[in-house]
Amino acid sequence: MSIVINLLLTFFQVVGGFFAHSQALMAERLGDPGLPDNRVVFHYLDSKVDAEIYLAASQQAGQADALQARCDELVRDDELFRAIHVHRSHAQN
Repeated sequence: MSIVINLLLTFFQVVGGFFAHSQALMAERLGDPGLPDNRVVFHYLDSKVDAEIYLAASQQAGQADALQARCDELVRDDELFRAIHVHRSHAQN
């Protein structure tokens, strides 16, 4: 049983390290050091990463649009990221 637990712990450490590295790399490539302060979800599919960035409600729509434009530019020729989608929380009218 302890071998299985050790294997699982090792797996989650590797996966966690990969996603932490991916988040730091994405922030660096987008020129946004504050990006890790937001919730980011990664999906690893077919050796590429799809990412979703969830901005706080306090972020302005213009900021979200500018970030999405930078993300769209990044994924055009990026070897790691296939798609990055920016989501912003907002109240319904």
